Amino acid sequence: MSKRKFSISLFFLVLSIGTVGLDFDKKAECATPPEKEPVKKSLLKPIAAAKAALHPVNAARAAKEKITNTLKPDEPAVVVRDKWALLVGLEAFNDDTIRPVKNAQNNASLLSQFLASPDLGKFGQSRVVIVTNNKATRNNVAKALGDTWLLKNALPNDLIILYFCTRAQRKADGSDLLLYMFDTPASQPELGSIELKATLANLQKRTQSKQILCLLDLAPLNKQKNADDADEPAEPTTPDDATKITLQQIAQETGTTILSSTMINGKSYPSSTKPCSAFIEQLLEGLATSGGQVEFDQVAQYVQKMVTDKVALDFRKQQVPIFATSDAGAQMLKTVVGIPVKSSTPKKIVNIGHPVDTTGKPSATQQTKISSISRSVSNTSTKPKQEEKEDDDSYDGATFSNVDFGAYMDKMKKDIQAKWKPPKGFKEQKIVTVFSIKKDGTIANASIADGSGVETVDQSALEALQAASPLDPLPTGSPPYVQMRYVFEWKVTKN
Repeated sequence: MSKRKFSISLFFLVLSIGTVGLDFDKKAECATPPEKEPVKKSLLKPIAAAKAALHPVNAARAAKEKITNTLKPDEPAVVVRDKWALLVGLEAFNDDTIRPVKNAQNNASLLSQFLASPDLGKFGQSRVVIVTNNKATRNNVAKALGDTWLLKNALPNDLIILYFCTRAQRKADGSDLLLYMFDTPASQPELGSIELKATLANLQKRTQSKQILCLLDLAPLNKQKNADDADEPAEPTTPDDATKITLQQIAQETGTTILSSTMINGKSYPSSTKPCSAFIEQLLEGLATSGGQVEFDQVAQYVQKMVTDKVALDFRKQQVPIFATSDAGAQMLKTVVGIPVKSSTPKKIVNIGHPVDTTGKPSATQQTKISSISRSVSNTSTKPKQEEKEDDDSYDGATFSNVDFGAYMDKMKKDIQAKWKPPKGFKEQKIVTVFSIKKDGTIANASIADGSGVETVDQSALEALQAASPLDPLPTGSPPYVQMRYVFEWKVTKN
């Protein structure tokens, strides 16, 4: 006898609903980050140690070798379903009173090449989006971060990486960090910038991912356009005042992980050998160690040590990267950025931002594509249709734990099951789908998360979802939409 089996998972905002029985998933208990191992005392004799101190190049090389040797790949401790990266680099601004940022586009390009590499980063090419210079407007970046791309696709257990290389300053009240976009006016930065804390908080609530990593390579806002080599902070790089938000506070309050090239309002120095920042140079070296199979907390420790030493050696200046973690996002510490996932060999090409060639600069053909892509993103209407207006309301931080989804889930299961035409034969099949349900019951953005390997079987699952739409409206008090993971399973028994 053949049986059809369906299992469902419901993810939305701050709720995680497991199976049809409406059991709420508990947040995983994550171990606190391990303390660094104490540095072993030098075995050199006093005279040899004194000689080594006179040769900073040799000392730096020895330190690098020591740290590299500690980066040993372990079995991945964290499961990653899929991986997404949005990289933003601005070395020029529409307001010419805002000074350019050296190597910003190169930084984003080099990082994108690493992440999209099938041998190292193992992100699918369609999972890496890079937006630079005049394409990095506030509207374009907000759309890529929102329902146009990232929030539309990312799910719990996904790794999400954001990279920002631009100028930044705190809000006037010190409650957030403003990241400048191409169209940010220097006179009214709060009108045209991206707020870091608010962005990370919304992303974590909407995706429920415990593996959100924000990489920051920021330059302070200068009030004067001086020579290129005079890029000093607009305010002293003293420890943050108690009244001003810190990167550690942002990470803790948003449940994310932040690795920054330096403290807020500090300077990020360039590499002395490559056309990028010292931060990106050492980050890529750390990520590439052992073929990219190193847990991120080890990579962060490597970056902190190497950037500090390199800047001190090359510029006689101080730059100490900040590694800010959170209790809710502790899972990121044990995440291997280069872990392979199904999308590592994608068929679909990204349609937001633009790809880069091996030189790190867009080709003439790519420049044409960039313009058309930018127009398509910019021309997308920001006004929802009248009947969908309620679905597009911004998330206001409300929780929905009092909404009873039990009866709704049972009915939804029966409605979808009635529309599925199972495959013929006696071979067991399993298809995992993801989709959203709007408040009116409409099924939207249905896709295959894990296929059966048989195209006709996978298509039958999508056709069942299409035929079942619209479902009943969501229960009263529900959020604007809920995100679903639905498993079609065909099992065969000999009875």
